[in-house]
Amino acid sequence: MQTANTLLEDIGAEIGFTATSALCGWYGGRKVYIPKTESAGHHIAKVIGLRQMAALVRAFGGTDIFVPKDWHSRRLRRDRVVRDLLRRGLSTQAIALKTNLTTAHVCNIRNSLEETGLLQRVFTKPSEDDS
Repeated sequence: MQTANTLLEDIGAEIGFTATSALCGWYGGRKVYIPKTESAGHHIAKVIGLRQMAALVRAFGGTDIFVPKDWHSRRLRRDRVVRDLLRRGLSTQAIALKTNLTTAHVCNIRNSLEETGLLQRVFTKPSEDDS
């Protein structure tokens, strides 16, 4: 099943990864008005560059956009930390205390990592074929 792009993916497709990262770093979590024309003196151009601002204006000019925080890479880093701690043999509860997450959240991360193949599944549910 194909999912729709997020706004962050759409912005990245227009201005590239580096400029998108800069935009998120500077404006993340805020609504930003994208003017109808680019200008070298505009604060957005100073953050991401004039060429990238021109591309942003072509795609989103004259509108307000909510620039998301870069939650995705933070989430991936968090998931990697949880995976590494699980591999070291820490319990779900110990990981929750160490990472300031709830035990349920750590369990959800573990399940997601197992489903995507990023963590080897230790225990599996019996399938109908096993009965």
